[in-house]
Amino acid sequence: MGRIGRAALCALVGAVLLAGCAVVEPGKAVPNAQEVERLARPLTSKAVLGDLATVDYCTLLDLGALGDVRLERVRPDFAACMAEVTAAEGRVLLGIGHLSEAPTSVLGQPPDETVSLPHGWKVERFDGLEPGVCYRFLEFSDGVSLQVHATYPEGYPVVPSAALCRLADATIDGVRSWLTTRRVGRLTFREESLGRLDACVLVPEAEVEAALGGAAPVSPEPTGHLCGWGSRWDEPGPAAFLEFAIQELGDADEFAETIGGRPSRVTPLDGGSCLVETPHVHFSATKPYDREFARVEVRPAGGDACAAARALAERIWPALPARPE
Repeated sequence: MGRIGRAALCALVGAVLLAGCAVVEPGKAVPNAQEVERLARPLTSKAVLGDLATVDYCTLLDLGALGDVRLERVRPDFAACMAEVTAAEGRVLLGIGHLSEAPTSVLGQPPDETVSLPHGWKVERFDGLEPGVCYRFLEFSDGVSLQVHATYPEGYPVVPSAALCRLADATIDGVRSWLTTRRVGRLTFREESLGRLDACVLVPEAEVEAALGGAAPVSPEPTGHLCGWGSRWDEPGPAAFLEFAIQELGDADEFAETIGGRPSRVTPLDGGSCLVETPHVHFSATKPYDREFARVEVRPAGGDACAAARALAERIWPALPARPE
């Protein structure tokens, strides 16, 4: 057991065993009582992240922790940060953010490994859940988890799983260090930004159930930028979600359909679901191609998925802020 792990254990077992726990290797500093107490003090997600709705997750990317990599691009989102880096093994896409109540609520199975840390934190590792993806979760003392994943971008050569997991581990180690030593950056939202909304309050649960054709209990996400209803997406059953995101607009002509008074794009998807998107305002004056988007995906109990998605978007779009531009 390392010195930090020993110190945390000492705080947990109490003062009676503290003296015995403080034994260290020759030449190593003995942690004092204040340090032992500090490491044992629980830290919640809000204690280290502050307002969960305005976290700039790109400030948590510590390139120095990744070793010999070159940053190619970085893209902030309401709920995460996506960064592309070039490592010795190839191009890698790193994601940081996507807060959830627990890793199992996202992935639906136990981790391959759990590592306990000071402050009541733990890291949960998922190595072989999906081909070409390595997941890590940093769970805070209140049970809220921050996700890190590493994969390779579409159209690029395959990167070995060992390299992906090495970079995922380095990324989450950098996040841990940042959160305990530095301040988190903040996103700032313009008055009509979707980032100011709570996705779960824009439509009554009964109307979601009507669109899905089945029960649809709500599943809030800690930041408010995403709301889910119904079943998990990796399990059968009716399901829907509303997400606020930042992405490039692309071809505006693709948003040729008008739904709820807004230009919309309707895309049938595999698995019996359908996605409806509408662009909103520019997210940043320095990146004119980046737009805020509202996205609704629906997988109904039966029938036409795109008809159900249109019906739900027809209800939600009028509740969004007006577009001033």
